[in-house]
Amino acid sequence: MGLALAVGALIVSAEFSATLVHRTSYLNRRIASLNGSVHQLKRRLSFAEKKSVAAEQKANADELLKRVLAAHDLRTFKLAPPTAPQVPNRPDAPHATTATLASSASEGASFLQVGGLEAAPEHRAYAIWWVGKHGHSELAGQFNAEPDGKATVPLAAAPKSMASVMVTLEADSGEPPTSPTGSAVLTSVARR
Repeated sequence: MGLALAVGALIVSAEFSATLVHRTSYLNRRIASLNGSVHQLKRRLSFAEKKSVAAEQKANADELLKRVLAAHDLRTFKLAPPTAPQVPNRPDAPHATTATLASSASEGASFLQVGGLEAAPEHRAYAIWWVGKHGHSELAGQFNAEPDGKATVPLAAAPKSMASVMVTLEADSGEPPTSPTGSAVLTSVARR
């Protein structure tokens, strides 16, 4: 009888172990599936947050651009390629590459709007320079054109000592350039 009970207990234990292994395996697969779903939801949430932040930044930039353009101390500079352009215009651009810089000291901001500019080649970026009356250049910012050849670049207000603006094509080493070494793509031709 003791042997029968031991055998019975062994059989029940084996069946219980098999059921437990099966349920554990099912739960592990279910947990892995849920972890995958949570990971995918986190990615979606992160993307939505980035999209929301980008939309908010664009709205803020658009509002600041309106204020700069309406400012009483608005300074504008028209830019165009030098006489022998070093960077070709986009082939599908309806007009030559042009740009306008609008700056307001009272708003503490400037905006460069560019049209018809090719995207910078890999490992290169466009650099905007404030050029002083004596030729000294100071980096204002860096950017790349969109696929449609346009760019709107928010910048700090132009220094009062600035006499002109220049855009060059510089090597993008991860560090901002300290002086213009690349070819001039756009230079200011008129000021209002």
